[in-house]
Amino acid sequence: MEIEQGRARKFWDHVRIGKPEDCWIWNGTRFPNGYGAFRVGVGSRNNAPQCAHRVAWQLGRGEAPGEALVLHRCNTRACVNPGHLFLGTYADNNRDASAKGRTPHGIGHWSHRRPELVRRGAAHHYAKLSDDQVREIRRRRGEPQAALALEFGVSQTTVSTVQSRRLYSHVV
Repeated sequence: MEIEQGRARKFWDHVRIGKPEDCWIWNGTRFPNGYGAFRVGVGSRNNAPQCAHRVAWQLGRGEAPGEALVLHRCNTRACVNPGHLFLGTYADNNRDASAKGRTPHGIGHWSHRRPELVRRGAAHHYAKLSDDQVREIRRRRGEPQAALALEFGVSQTTVSTVQSRRLYSHVV
């Protein structure tokens, strides 16, 4: 989408521009995720807000990013400094986020902060066995797993992982 001169001036009016190596912070409207939002078009047609850093890329480089993602070198979502932006794919974005420690995993994952929200065993929406059925399957450990699987309506693999406590490990 071509950005007219007046809209470009309006865009830069919303930016706190600093030195070339500094983050240039977007002071206009932001999306809930923290990225800047800017309406490129005028009027009601084709006037959905665009990510401000994508607009900055186009204004700074003179070319639209097309289908490519515009990624930040600086990890600042509100930054619109064209020197801090680069093009990439979804895979590039995921690798970049992981390398910079922005992907929640391990102790940073929500399930570690709120373990009471993790549904286990029969409370899980995919569960096929109750806690009592799990105890029964474990009690009958010497019987053929295929026969138990038929009786309880699960796969032989499920019976095996229940008996080895890799599934329903919380059930005693």
